[in-house]
Amino acid sequence: MRIGFVIPRLHPNTGGAHSYTESFIEVLKGVKTNDEFVLLLEGSDGGLDIGGFEAISFSELDDSSRLIRGLSRRILRRDFFAKTRADLVSLAVKKLGLHLTWFTHPRGEFIGSPYVCTVWDLQHRHQPMFPEVSGNAWRAREEFCSLQLRAATQIVVGTAVGKEELVRYYNVNPSNVSLLPFWPPKKTLTATRPNGLPSVAEIQGYVFYPAQFWPHKNHVGLIESLRILQNRHGVGLHAVLVGSDKGNVEYVRQYAIDRGLGGQV
Repeated sequence: MRIGFVIPRLHPNTGGAHSYTESFIEVLKGVKTNDEFVLLLEGSDGGLDIGGFEAISFSELDDSSRLIRGLSRRILRRDFFAKTRADLVSLAVKKLGLHLTWFTHPRGEFIGSPYVCTVWDLQHRHQPMFPEVSGNAWRAREEFCSLQLRAATQIVVGTAVGKEELVRYYNVNPSNVSLLPFWPPKKTLTATRPNGLPSVAEIQGYVFYPAQFWPHKNHVGLIESLRILQNRHGVGLHAVLVGSDKGNVEYVRQYAIDRGLGGQV
């Protein structure tokens, strides 16, 4: 069997998405099987180690005439000849003779052949008040879960709770949902202590929280916990927060300062 794995355009600062994909590819390399694996790259490889795999990029699949598309964009102000993501995946299935397509991230497509979808969480249902899972993001997630998931041959989730929620919210067949626990990249197993820690944190102890600065990551909840520990129990812990800024760093920084914890975060 030839299986295609759709790998989205990634950058290391995408955080968990990049780490998940990095781990996924590491595991694929260790799988002993007679099946053939093909990576379908939506963009650049994002620094991922894809050596040893047959791989093809979406740009290689799009055989539309560059001249015609260029004229369309210039004259009509729109590329009427551009292929959609679903078109490109369907084209890959035919050109590469794929028997199964696995969307490794939570975004699938109707492609007219067997496919597997991946679900990381259903936070748009639990916490729709956060900007990153509201508005258009909410609608996109809901369309994916309500339509594309239910047509999938199999759905992969990371936790038993995730499976239970998926069955309850979207009425999918439990036998179509497989549990594949999330795993960390190998490099995290040999990682050293974070660089540049304040010396006082070395003495008094600290909480290390690796997470991008999205509102739903709840950094403020951690800061409130530090405040309670200090004010009620006399425990003065520090917090070391690492992750790319998604628009919330300054808010978190000021939140800590306003509560007298600026020197501890």
